[in-house]
Amino acid sequence: MQRRSVPCNGCRVCCFDLVWLQPHLGDVVEQYDHVIDHGAPALRRNHDGSCVYLGEHGCTIHERAPAMCKAFDCRVFYKRFGQNERAKLRPENVAIFEAARRLLMVAP
Repeated sequence: MQRRSVPCNGCRVCCFDLVWLQPHLGDVVEQYDHVIDHGAPALRRNHDGSCVYLGEHGCTIHERAPAMCKAFDCRVFYKRFGQNERAKLRPENVAIFEAARRLLMVAP
């Protein structure tokens, strides 16, 4: 799977959301530090909610990131929901929406 080009500029907000591993999209579950959550494999998270692979300088497995990480674009995520729907989402998603809004405001 090809990675989306997102101008994150150091933003790591999405690294605090749950990342499901998707074998049908090429993720080899055994290659990741994972847990079974609701019957499906997901990347393990630190006590603060961040991905275990989030290091001081960003993703430590960027070259072998799971399909969900490669495909994620906060701008697309933001546009999927209306204003009323956004207001009802989890705090982690609100932070992702704020990051997306900033990127969308500077988009050409």
